[in-house]
Amino acid sequence: MDIALAVEKLLYGAVYSGSVVLNTPACWDAVLWLDARMEKPTWEELTATWEEMTTLSLDQIKEKKIAEVDTSTAALILKGFDYSIGDITFHFGYSVEDQGNFTKAALSAALAMIQGDTEFRQAWRGWHDGLPKTLLFTATEFIALAMYAGKTHQENCLASGWAITEQIRNAVTVEAVEAITDDRE
Repeated sequence: MDIALAVEKLLYGAVYSGSVVLNTPACWDAVLWLDARMEKPTWEELTATWEEMTTLSLDQIKEKKIAEVDTSTAALILKGFDYSIGDITFHFGYSVEDQGNFTKAALSAALAMIQGDTEFRQAWRGWHDGLPKTLLFTATEFIALAMYAGKTHQENCLASGWAITEQIRNAVTVEAVEAITDDRE
């Protein structure tokens, strides 16, 4: 508890003498109350005021939980995605930098397709069994990879976050909000 903040909540600009830095009952007992507007609050009154000041409402708890889901959704997007090429599954990074690189490379691939450039190849690094592998994509193949990254992967992450957010918004008790978990990885 912060005695000074609790006192200020009870009586704005309260006048008293002594240190409340330790925030203990003994420290409060030693304070000399100088304010004539009200009697010196009891320790119980200070404690109750502090509880009131620091207890979050259901809506505040929901907003905090939703912010946590939003953060984990963003982290899930940035974590990257798995994409199968033939019978091999590769992991591709999707950091903010990767997203920009995907956009630029997809634009190049699209322009190559528009110009009828059948020789276009895009090198891209994927990970298989924990090891990096440089892959070579045609324009069509790379557009498919970029579309999966930007559409399927990102939208799946967002949709799963929205579903959890909806559960949180529909909860009617603090206990119900606290029981909602985000098990996505």
